[in-house]
Amino acid sequence: MLFYDAEELHEQCSRKLPDLLLVDNQLPRESGFSVAARYSKALPSIRIIMMSVLDQKQHFTQGYEVGAMLYLPKPFEPEALRACLRGVFDNSRQAYRLTLKMEPCRLHHAGGSIALSGLEAKLLRCLSLRSPKVVEYFELMDVVGFNMEQSKKTSLEVFVSRLRKKLQPIEGHSLAIKNKQNLGYVITEPLQVIFDC
Repeated sequence: MLFYDAEELHEQCSRKLPDLLLVDNQLPRESGFSVAARYSKALPSIRIIMMSVLDQKQHFTQGYEVGAMLYLPKPFEPEALRACLRGVFDNSRQAYRLTLKMEPCRLHHAGGSIALSGLEAKLLRCLSLRSPKVVEYFELMDVVGFNMEQSKKTSLEVFVSRLRKKLQPIEGHSLAIKNKQNLGYVITEPLQVIFDC
């Protein structure tokens, strides 16, 4: 279904919940970011793709922070949208071995759970939403609140290194945060992310 503003969307969603939101970040009367944040919190299993003519890194980061799985710059070809939809729905069919609960911040696995800081949980959430794609350093620094002008990439590397040590007790050790091509990090296993326990 196609909606021209958030009011139409909310009215229709009160009757039937969507599986996916394809949201422009510039909507009449309300930003697409706030719509995405609200639906991501209310429906943790919803898939969200943000799109915009604004091709700025801060918008990408903000889209991921509010729950978007992908950010599609406009204009785009229909093939690009079809590929995004295939990726979003193919990833959703997998069985998750690990569950990240955002409140309280804990990563649950077959052998128990690991307490995380809020920033560690945000970083894992961002990596999981983008899996198997690389999340660039600047995006992750923004997610964990590092000032990119004052902090160096080494601060992020130290943060990730400490998080890796915390994740070592996970049974099977298949979850890893890998550094890719001096570009950013990627997580080896996506997580099921739950906002409210």
